[in-house]
Amino acid sequence: MFLDDGRMAFDYTRYFDLYRLFVPELRHALAIGGGAYSVPKAILRDAPSARVDVAEIEPALIGLAQQYFGLPRSPRLENHVLDGRRFLHDSRQDYDLIFLDVYRSFASVPMQFTTLEFFQLAAGRLNDNGVLISNYFGSLAEDSRPLVYSIMKTMRRVFAEVYLIATVDPADEGLQNFIFIAHNRSGSTNRVDLQQAQDVEFSYAHLRQVAGLEIKPGDEEIDPAIILTDDYAPVEFYAAKVLRQYDSSR
Repeated sequence: MFLDDGRMAFDYTRYFDLYRLFVPELRHALAIGGGAYSVPKAILRDAPSARVDVAEIEPALIGLAQQYFGLPRSPRLENHVLDGRRFLHDSRQDYDLIFLDVYRSFASVPMQFTTLEFFQLAAGRLNDNGVLISNYFGSLAEDSRPLVYSIMKTMRRVFAEVYLIATVDPADEGLQNFIFIAHNRSGSTNRVDLQQAQDVEFSYAHLRQVAGLEIKPGDEEIDPAIILTDDYAPVEFYAAKVLRQYDSSR
């Protein structure tokens, strides 16, 4: 949602704006998961020529966003009431940005948005230099970090570059949102230097310091993680460990 001055109320949603580091000109974006439609609203506001598709399975949310959260009725916004993965499967549209923020509960992402097959599908719907920015909730504590590292290992099988961003502290083992940025970056293996964010005019100034929030796990940490697939993705088991950590911290 937005605060009265137009800023997003939840810190992690602001990280969608990091697309500016990777995409020179945003022409077409997809938000999987509408929520309060804060990300589509921000794109409509900040990228006047961009078109936005939203895949949201709950039909009532767009009306609520228009009535209570200031979402404009715009010809540049097209809402699709269906599962986001089904939308990607059926669509032939290419995107500069796909923003993924879907939850069954506050700690449980539907498994179909964590697997190798999903990331392959998303990569196939991105332009050559497009980015997938996705949000997952968890922690780096020993008992619950397998979710974070398994998602990263799975993404690395598909995308040329994957960046893992902590929204609180990369050294903190407490619960926080993690932002994954998967870059198609066709024909190149050179990483984008996150230090360049210092020179980008983001809507949220703290994003200029994103390089200090990047997590770079070593091979010894990633190797034990599993590749999540449609046949085997125990994300609910991982989420249960996150919930136990949440309960114990209250």
